Amino acid sequence: MGVRGFGLALCAVLFLYSNPGATEEISREEFLHMKADFDFLSGLVDRIESGTVVADRSFYTYRDAYLAYVGHLHAEPYDLDRLSARLGGSRFVLYGDEHSNPQSQEGLIWIMKQMANGGGEERVLVIEWIEKKYQPFIDAYLAGEVSEPDLYREIHFASDWGFDWESHVRILRAARAEGFRVVAAENKISPTTDEPLPLRARDNHVVHSVRRIYAQSPSARVLVSYGEFHLVAQGELHLREKLNAAGLSPDLVFIPRAGNAYWDALERTLDPEKVQVLRFSDTEMFLNAGTVSRAWWALSYYFKQMGLSRQNMNLIRSHLTSDCARALVGVKADG
Repeated sequence: MGVRGFGLALCAVLFLYSNPGATEEISREEFLHMKADFDFLSGLVDRIESGTVVADRSFYTYRDAYLAYVGHLHAEPYDLDRLSARLGGSRFVLYGDEHSNPQSQEGLIWIMKQMANGGGEERVLVIEWIEKKYQPFIDAYLAGEVSEPDLYREIHFASDWGFDWESHVRILRAARAEGFRVVAAENKISPTTDEPLPLRARDNHVVHSVRRIYAQSPSARVLVSYGEFHLVAQGELHLREKLNAAGLSPDLVFIPRAGNAYWDALERTLDPEKVQVLRFSDTEMFLNAGTVSRAWWALSYYFKQMGLSRQNMNLIRSHLTSDCARALVGVKADG
């Protein structure tokens, strides 16, 4: 799929479902319905996260520092072809992944392909969603010595993470196809105390992993994919700030949840294709991984974790009003 094709594919299910291949603007009325649906679904996600789903209460301070930073961002549309060219020449890229959103994983795969187009040096993908202790299984999978079902079982993906396996294993398939070595940098559990590690300590593991990669391969091209809240922060040291302090400044940082920056840009243009890529600064970018769907996937993940029924989800569906959301969740236009 070409660069432009990726942009259309990402927005097809959300905006172009009624007329595939079209690129017309959406109406202001549809925009308002979409924003209302997104706010409704996001509000439910926030209420769940503020309840008992997250055991580590320091998560909220950590999350809020991220949200405080992105809340001040202003975005301008950026050309997808130009971004592709920049990725082809980038040495170090930091990508904020929304683990529950399959479109976010698709965005990462697209970035991998653009970096691979640059050719040359060793390419390394650093991931969060496999514990460091399972590195031998990743290596065996990439070498064709372990099957996907065996890998799924050996890394305890279901119990440790619980996200959609297919959308994540596709990242490993792409790594193998595009010639990326994959490094697991994550330690959710302390190897000495068997207790969960704080998020800030987990960030330190990433910095150490990147430092080791460049010490071993100074010309390597590195792509780090970690959960969005790890990326940046207001008044705290999160991953990007720690990497900068270690002399490992990323060429590009992809920020996925950027307050109202996306919605502001869409409202100005009413053209989804024009806001597939947004620029916050010379190094900070936004690659659209869904609008209403972002909140829908997050809510679906939490409902699954909480064991809530299909009836609960159907009730939520009945509150959605935009054509975009109705197409996403399979609600007929007549309700």
